[in-house]
Amino acid sequence: MVRMKKRRVSGQSSLEAVLLISFMCLTLILFLLGVSRRIAEIREQGGRDMLDDVSFVVKTEFALAAVAEEGYFRIFELPTTVAGSFYTLNLTNSTIMGTNYSEVVLKYRNEYLGYESVIITPSNAFGRLKPGKNIISKLGNIIRVMPVTECGDGIDNDGNGCADMDDSGCSSAMDEEEKDGSCLVSGRITCRIEEGCDATTLLRLSSATNAHGQTSAYTSYSKPLCCRSPGIELRTSCMGPDSTVLYLSRITNAHGEAPDAPDPKYRYSHDSFRLCISSPAKHITCKSESPSCASDYDCILKLSSETNAHIASCADNNYPISICCKVTTP
Repeated sequence: MVRMKKRRVSGQSSLEAVLLISFMCLTLILFLLGVSRRIAEIREQGGRDMLDDVSFVVKTEFALAAVAEEGYFRIFELPTTVAGSFYTLNLTNSTIMGTNYSEVVLKYRNEYLGYESVIITPSNAFGRLKPGKNIISKLGNIIRVMPVTECGDGIDNDGNGCADMDDSGCSSAMDEEEKDGSCLVSGRITCRIEEGCDATTLLRLSSATNAHGQTSAYTSYSKPLCCRSPGIELRTSCMGPDSTVLYLSRITNAHGEAPDAPDPKYRYSHDSFRLCISSPAKHITCKSESPSCASDYDCILKLSSETNAHIASCADNNYPISICCKVTTP
């Protein structure tokens, strides 16, 4: 009898120990779940706060651009992640929404929850945004935003010794990749359409080809013909007859005429405008050639004919007249 009682006491003690351990384990699990949930709440609140901060930056950039003068240009940077998680930005223009405003929607999601923030922007806002560096500009009363690409980040991404628009691998600052190019040679002139031109704007075009032109002082056309020459300061002032690139029929909504057209219509007209490219330290000579420039001259733009012509960038191979310029030492 005594042995049986001892066994019962021993079995009861073992059961109580198991129950106690189970209760402690359950308590620990509930505690850890509570801690985990609290950490998730803290992280979620932190993510919301950070996304709100990003929203404030974006809203401020659009507000600054809205009151800025024509030609405004600025690079701003957004964080690549929010609380360690990726996020997205989507700009929808007013014409798509059918409203008198545009909007930017920011979305963030971690492993627990998600959060969304909406910013109201001016109706004339266009483009797209990404985490990281972005460019915002104002041209022709249009606010345009776009991510900074390899051809606009100031870095020699392909390791060939030159960066961005000094690399022939970039046709514009919007090109995503800087590759398969060579460095532009000092003393050579390169002119091409670049939004947000940071060099010398010769004129503005209504489109990339089959275009009308206007002087750089006007901003209603969205295609600036941007000219650069490594190591040389380029200007649009006229220094002698040889520096003439083009005659415009008027200052805007204009046709073009070659500087040496044999039967000129605009050269002596009171309404026409003379476009030149020059340098304070170098001599620049320009002329027309057909169909392409000689090897020691650089293409500035293309014309559909010698006078009363539509205008295109040198990337258009369909126009027969090339306006070509050459840099020499005075």
